[in-house]
Amino acid sequence: NKPTAAAGLRREIDTYMEIWRAPKAGVKYILVADSATGTANGDFSAAGVFELETGNLHAVIHGRMEIAVFADMIIDLSDLYHHCKVAPEAKGTGGTALMEMLKYKKFKNFWNRKKPGKAGRAWEPTMEYGWDTNQNTRPIMLQQSKRLMRERFNNKEYKGLIPSAHILDQMRTFVERDGKPEHQRGMHDDLVMMWNIGVMICIIESANGAVSTGLHETKSSIREVVEPKNLTVRDT
Repeated sequence: NKPTAAAGLRREIDTYMEIWRAPKAGVKYILVADSATGTANGDFSAAGVFELETGNLHAVIHGRMEIAVFADMIIDLSDLYHHCKVAPEAKGTGGTALMEMLKYKKFKNFWNRKKPGKAGRAWEPTMEYGWDTNQNTRPIMLQQSKRLMRERFNNKEYKGLIPSAHILDQMRTFVERDGKPEHQRGMHDDLVMMWNIGVMICIIESANGAVSTGLHETKSSIREVVEPKNLTVRDT
């Protein structure tokens, strides 16, 4: 009830965990993890607990750590939040190693991956574990999370959606480079990508998978959107 910040915490150096909301009875959660390899000068590992119905972020683990240590923290945090399912980023060296480490520790409560349906709407369940960020899912994930962010920020609900100042800091340096949204040179986007994955899974699960994938949508012309008349500055 009275959280206290660790004295001298260095967010880009130290490994830490933050909890903003304790688990509540009857609430469903999902734990999302994006793992790095744990090398001294490599990327950071990040994990977050999300409320499935709202997409609100409740807890975060962040830092450079060995994958075995990261797996232990994930298991403990899952146990704390009603033994919630875990959705690791399944691809890449860190993701593959984290999946194997969790299985080695006899952890079985994984989230089953859903993939974009061929009809352009809904997400089809699979027998595979974890989230797969690829050329199909990445643009959908970023678009859906931006949509949710616009809606929630307009209603001043952002403190519940993103209580982490560190995530917001990373978002400010998450830009489009060579046509691909990613972090600026010398910056990091581990928390941003973890948040995007978590929000996307919440959107899919809360809508029972009936969320547009955007793969087969017809793009409308700007001329069809803007009224054909001279607009004042206020109207614009």
